[in-house]
Amino acid sequence: MGWHLLTELTGFVGRVRLTSHESAVASTSLRLIVFDLRTQVIVLGEEFRRGIVVGTVDANDEALFIVDNRGSASVRRGDTLDEVCRFRVRGVSTAQGGLLGCMNLGYSLICAGGVISVWEVDRGAHLYSLGERIGETSAMVADDRYVAASTSDTTIHLWDFGAQ
Repeated sequence: MGWHLLTELTGFVGRVRLTSHESAVASTSLRLIVFDLRTQVIVLGEEFRRGIVVGTVDANDEALFIVDNRGSASVRRGDTLDEVCRFRVRGVSTAQGGLLGCMNLGYSLICAGGVISVWEVDRGAHLYSLGERIGETSAMVADDRYVAASTSDTTIHLWDFGAQ
């Protein structure tokens, strides 16, 4: 029985992201912490009673993005954890296992139910959804120009985000 645990695929247990302020943001499903990489000290931390969808946690140079288990998304300043904006993400209750998120300097992207939606990080305004339905997503990343996502059928999807 123990060997099955090593081979069965599970959801994300934790996630770590680097920021440009010589710090790292780390999360589990219940806790978010910010490390100072120079001193190797935990600078900030917060616990979440509702839990975090770990696959949605991401950070850029100045901010971080999280979605809780009830679909409440939050963009926060990376150096203080102060909230910049908050918005609702649809599809969390039905897609927690496949819910993934990422962000670049200006936008947060969430894939729920195979559809990638784009929000502005300053105001939390939903801008649009990418037209292609891609299915169950296993990884997603974005920079200021491109969005890439891999799916369970081993396909890698790439969009030119700069053209939007």
